[in-house]
Amino acid sequence: MVSPSAGRVVTSQKFADSKAISLKDSDFEFGKLRAISFIRPRKLFTAHASLIKGDIGPLTQTKFAEVREAVVKIIKDGG
Repeated sequence: MVSPSAGRVVTSQKFADSKAISLKDSDFEFGKLRAISFIRPRKLFTAHASLIKGDIGPLTQTKFAEVREAVVKIIKDGG
């Protein structure tokens, strides 16, 4: 059995999400995106490992801190 993964939605579409955080190649220690993308910190999900398309690489400490702070703020503010 493959265990589910938990994460934040990463998409190339910004939608109308005012909390979306832009994600570009320079936000990674190494690795590349196919397009400028967005992390949607309001969208927490679990997904079966078979749905994960791949691992791009680790975020820089600066971008990780930005995402973490956004998630904490959303939790503190109640959504």
